[in-house]
Amino acid sequence: MSSASTHPIEIVRQHHSIHRIIKEILAELDWLREHPERVGSTWDMPVIIESFRDAARRHFEFEEVGGPFEIALADPNEAEEARGLIEDHRMIEARLCRLLAEMDGVKMPELTVEQCFDSEIRAVIALMGEHEAQERALFARVCTMQD
Repeated sequence: MSSASTHPIEIVRQHHSIHRIIKEILAELDWLREHPERVGSTWDMPVIIESFRDAARRHFEFEEVGGPFEIALADPNEAEEARGLIEDHRMIEARLCRLLAEMDGVKMPELTVEQCFDSEIRAVIALMGEHEAQERALFARVCTMQD
């Protein structure tokens, strides 16, 4: 079996892995909203966000080498959308890196989580979901064209 034929299966596996991390992030955000007294104590969010960033980075690198992106970039009708999705990869990763830099350590910030990170974390997660939906549509089109 060639790597091109297993590529979409690996992409789906990686999506599932990223979704598990996202569920963990959302659960931690919800818990932190309900327990604001943790301010100043240690917290897990930087470690979870770092895991999310690393998984997303590996996933983006994998997607961009061969497979559906390669096919889309070679198609004049799909190349612009493919380039835009690849640019999304850089933007999502940069936002996650910025969040990590702002978290700056393992202590809860002085302000509440909602004031500091909640909306940005949820925005990045929503962007990731929209991005994935656009990729699935693009990949379905270009993989169908190859059959």
